[in-house]
Amino acid sequence: IAGVVSIESAGDMAALFKKTAHRDIQPAMMIAFGGIPEQVPEVYRSKSFLNNIGMVAPATKFYILSARSDRIVPPDFQKQIVDELKKRALGVKFEEIGGQHQLPAASFYAAGLNFVLGK
Repeated sequence: IAGVVSIESAGDMAALFKKTAHRDIQPAMMIAFGGIPEQVPEVYRSKSFLNNIGMVAPATKFYILSARSDRIVPPDFQKQIVDELKKRALGVKFEEIGGQHQLPAASFYAAGLNFVLGK
């Protein structure tokens, strides 16, 4: 994997379950993971990026996009990922856009691809 372009991401699935403001996210996660975080903590841990960050190849680059007013996946989740990537000296570019949880303009995807591919 050369790089990852991540839009409004979360690195801790149990924390997302607890903090999301969207009424459909928790039921979907319960179905996908087989219960709530307290019932199947090992599943939530195994699906959480931050718990698996040690498996990332050192040359992998990450482009992280965050929406400042996102209540579905709050911006703090993206900032936490960026902080952890920086601690591990992995290539990371972080951008914030106005608005809430939304489909960003295609130009952000292009910028992300250009960054992770070194263009």
